[in-house]
Amino acid sequence: MNTTRIVSAGALAALLFTAGQAYASPFSERDSLEFTLGGYLLTQNIDADIGTPQQLELGFGDIADNLENAFTVYTGLQNGKWGIYLDYSNIGLSKSNPSYLGGVLSQGDIDIRLIDAYATYQIDSGDRWYLDVTFGARNFDHQLSLTPQGAPSPVSLGDNWTHATLGLKHQIALGENWYWSTHGDIGTDFSSSNSYKLTTGAGYDWHNGWEALVSYKILKVDHETGSPTEPASYYKYDALEHGLMLGVSYTF
Repeated sequence: MNTTRIVSAGALAALLFTAGQAYASPFSERDSLEFTLGGYLLTQNIDADIGTPQQLELGFGDIADNLENAFTVYTGLQNGKWGIYLDYSNIGLSKSNPSYLGGVLSQGDIDIRLIDAYATYQIDSGDRWYLDVTFGARNFDHQLSLTPQGAPSPVSLGDNWTHATLGLKHQIALGENWYWSTHGDIGTDFSSSNSYKLTTGAGYDWHNGWEALVSYKILKVDHETGSPTEPASYYKYDALEHGLMLGVSYTF
């Protein structure tokens, strides 16, 4: 299988500490306008087939040495049963000096951007839990320029595509301060491109606007455009992305 593995740990996590994902807990009143901002540490792992002959393996040292930019921003607005959310993330890697990575002499740039925009509507609730339906769009933008071993010039790969998304978000109180949050959705372009995302984890509410969240995110993407016989217009991204998120948020 043609495989690209991008694995990051502590250094990348620290660089991704910025405005991040946060959800109002079941303890919060949901009958008034609320705005949430937060920050999280993220460890990102990507295991992907991008439809090229070469294998590219980037480990912890490679990510730390070649990280050019890492930016994530998350905002959320809740008003009663309705909510709207925007999650933007971008990771850029750049290697100017040739080196062997997974047996492949490689130079180049990797830029991966993901935007999740969705609305929520509460369809059911109890004293200590609620269930929302979510619907929106997920946009992918991938730009790769790689020089594999023996190639006279860089090979440019990438695509920009969007999926419509539909899912459910559930939160339940586990005690006076603790709660568990799970959000899963499916995305599709109503053709041959699909994605599936699941985020689940535990949160702690201080009852003063501040919350902490530890969760795990999994994103499965199956996308292919063009034909392998026409490399200039062909791009494949059959990938599993996953990572741990440690965050703090404040709700106004």
